Amino acid sequence: MDVKLLTPFLDGMKALLEQFSITDIKRGRLERKANLNTASDITVIIGFQKDLRGNVAYSMSDQTASNVVSLMMGGVPMNEENIGSAICEFVNMISGYTVSSFYKMNLKIENTPPTMISGKKLFLMISRVETIMLEIITPLGPIEVNIGIEQ
Repeated sequence: MDVKLLTPFLDGMKALLEQFSITDIKRGRLERKANLNTASDITVIIGFQKDLRGNVAYSMSDQTASNVVSLMMGGVPMNEENIGSAICEFVNMISGYTVSSFYKMNLKIENTPPTMISGKKLFLMISRVETIMLEIITPLGPIEVNIGIEQ
């Protein structure tokens, strides 16, 4: 996978978090994996099709998800069911930024609706596509972006 394809995902997350006044965003670990897999408490998967095909899995701890949702909801505490819905919407908004960035690169892609999977000690094998894992460090907690895209 071409590393220039990572930038729209990082830019999308950064642009969305900046809308919520989160500006201290850093790139953490960068890791190449043979498969798209994750072992976090919460994983939201978005599929892509057209010029690029594959999946992206946004993974985080329960605490990071709770922090993100609290920020989105202006500090209002949310129950577990609402956190799932809100974190899917968070990833969906990031995906919108990402699709726009790819369009500016002359790549036309469509994304699928988000699918969330959660659980403790859960390991997900999502696909057998070479994957780049990009860790994003935020004041809300770390978020892994696992990108398994084929051109």
